[in-house]
Amino acid sequence: MKPIYAFSTAAAALSIAIAAAVSAASSSQSAPAGQNLQQSSLVERDYYLDAPRTPGTWLYEAENSETFALYGVDMENPVAIVRCDLASKQIGIGRFGASTTGPDSMLMRLTAETGSQVLDATPRKSSGPLVAAELDPNNSMLDAIAITKGRFVLEVEGTPTLYLPAWAEISRVIEDCR
Repeated sequence: MKPIYAFSTAAAALSIAIAAAVSAASSSQSAPAGQNLQQSSLVERDYYLDAPRTPGTWLYEAENSETFALYGVDMENPVAIVRCDLASKQIGIGRFGASTTGPDSMLMRLTAETGSQVLDATPRKSSGPLVAAELDPNNSMLDAIAITKGRFVLEVEGTPTLYLPAWAEISRVIEDCR
């Protein structure tokens, strides 16, 4: 069996988990502008473009009800996902490897050259530990990620920061939901 087919099964499980979370509550909206991040484990970085890029590559995949881009060195164990649910027209951004046994909600911060946004992310039980947040496809942060110079930052409480390249696969997923 090709590795991508094995992962497609995992992606389908992720789709079900994300769809259930979206219908249960919209807890993935932006945090209030005045939210105090000093109480969280999210760490400020002076200039993230100087940080070394997280090793890996993006892989775009299209299925019946979703499109997604996975990032990692090994696609059977990716570290990040950007996903479009074609039915609900929602974009999911997730970080694999985060604990799913902790709180019901965790902070996730996306940072790009022209903006930063803090989101409430929820642990998902899918093919592996995953914490994900949902965004409306017209959220300006998605445009900031798509046009940034080289990379963007994905931070989730309690996990190493990811410095991800802003390649065409991400833009393609975003456009699939618009």
